[in-house]
Amino acid sequence: MIHDEWTRNALKQRPDLKAEDLERTRSLMNAHVRDSLVTGFEHLIPSVELPDADDRHVVAAAIHGGASLIVTFNLKDFPPTGCR
Repeated sequence: MIHDEWTRNALKQRPDLKAEDLERTRSLMNAHVRDSLVTGFEHLIPSVELPDADDRHVVAAAIHGGASLIVTFNLKDFPPTGCR
């Protein structure tokens, strides 16, 4: 879900990029970043409260994957007090 979101947004914001190139980046990330793929987190989504409900999957995946932090520029939808 997160890969789909970032590639969709990148293509929207950067029409000069090609979907095939982003798919290659996605594949390389999956192959070379240890523990980068998190599955089985969907049941947590309804319990996450954020200003933008469409971002709950990110926090749910982080919780399920045991992430110690979420890196984002989107501070309005991921307030520090709401993500502790």
